[in-house]
Amino acid sequence: MQDINLILTLKNGDFVLADDEQTLKQSENIILSSNKGMIMPNLLLGVGIFKYLHGPAAIKQLNRSIRTEFEKDGIRVQKFNIINGQIYLETRQI
Repeated sequence: MQDINLILTLKNGDFVLADDEQTLKQSENIILSSNKGMIMPNLLLGVGIFKYLHGPAAIKQLNRSIRTEFEKDGIRVQKFNIINGQIYLETRQI
């Protein structure tokens, strides 16, 4: 199972917002690992990456799903690659 490390910082009893790069990476991890119906308030958002682990056509479908779901959240995927089972993404907010 994938580990998701969310960065929540408290200062004087209030949450401190992370920088844009940290926020973008957190959003990416949540979207990748969540199935549709798991993210509030957008129940139609989520890649559900674990369902792609063992399918023969999975890489092409995964690429399309990641691009589609990230776009819904305002994230453009500029590069997508899988090397030795690791997913490498280059993204930017739109």
